[in-house]
Amino acid sequence: MKEDSTFLLSESTGWIVDWAHPAFEICKDDCRGSAYGKITYTVTKDPGHDWKAALGDGQWYKHSNEVTVLKHMSAGVTMVCLEVHYESYVNRHGRKRRTDAMPFRNGQNGYTNHFKDNIAFFMSGYGMTHSRCASICHTTPAIVKDVNKARLKSLAGDMRPKHYSRCLAVDEFLIEHGHRYCTIVIDADTGELLYLEKGKKKEQLMHFFKWAGDDFMSHVEAISMDMNTNYSQAVKDLYPSISIVYDTFHIIKWYNDQVVDSLRRKEGKRLKKLVGELVADGKCDEAAIVEQERRLLFGARFLLLANNRTLEAKDRLNRRLNAGAKDCARKDGRNPDEVGHRRIDNADSRAAILKFEREAPECSEGTRGAL
Repeated sequence: MKEDSTFLLSESTGWIVDWAHPAFEICKDDCRGSAYGKITYTVTKDPGHDWKAALGDGQWYKHSNEVTVLKHMSAGVTMVCLEVHYESYVNRHGRKRRTDAMPFRNGQNGYTNHFKDNIAFFMSGYGMTHSRCASICHTTPAIVKDVNKARLKSLAGDMRPKHYSRCLAVDEFLIEHGHRYCTIVIDADTGELLYLEKGKKKEQLMHFFKWAGDDFMSHVEAISMDMNTNYSQAVKDLYPSISIVYDTFHIIKWYNDQVVDSLRRKEGKRLKKLVGELVADGKCDEAAIVEQERRLLFGARFLLLANNRTLEAKDRLNRRLNAGAKDCARKDGRNPDEVGHRRIDNADSRAAILKFEREAPECSEGTRGAL
């Protein structure tokens, strides 16, 4: 834990602690259903200290006596507090108000700097959760979260890139349910994480540009991203000289969804209508062939979007799983024909779909080359 020079509140700070006469009290934590001891020491002003010199220029007059209790240290079963007696002042016009300076108090919070370091010690040395640390220090998880956030920021520094990047990659990922996303920026060459910010709008990427600075961005040649128009618009607005590269995965995915699968559904509906027309005309043989082709297309989205290696590997795996299930059924005295029905004709079905397109009869001439 960082050394705290204000822990004992020496007379040089202008405050005197009555360590000889503490006040003892048993407190009950209603939220956690536990009890702990509270020790309170009285802190008063040193009469020999020039207090008005710290108030600044102008005429200041005593306004009132004030008392505040600050949390100073906690060890789980014992809480040490400081009861500080201080004064408030007003200027001659009564428009400004100031109080005695307390160098040991953490800002305007209800605890001292030592108590803040006490929380930081538990969070860094023991890896506690916010709730567990709050329980030991007899405070709230919100205070523990703020202290730990400041501790992590001091360890991380400004986290600005230490070197220039030629290519960047930008994307978003889900962090919470309800469509709450986070924007991530990495160095595309090294994979180094450069920036994170909650949200997936144009402003998030603009904040990164401002944070990284013009000197860093002047060395960037290209930015890879998906087809999120927010990100591309941010690049075009601020750095139009940087090339935008849409990654292959999203291009292929968009093509599969918008072209291949859309055409599969449209072709399935057309074949269904064609079957009805052939049956109505009495061409049952041709209708049966078209119906067979339609059934192959129905539910074949995965077959058309996957490659042959994936389908063949899936078939091999399913054969092993089917054989294992049947062996287990025989050992258990069950009927092996009732188990092991995983599909093993994925690759053959894909080939059959493509074959139908090449060898379709004249009645389905319009379906040739549709997929």
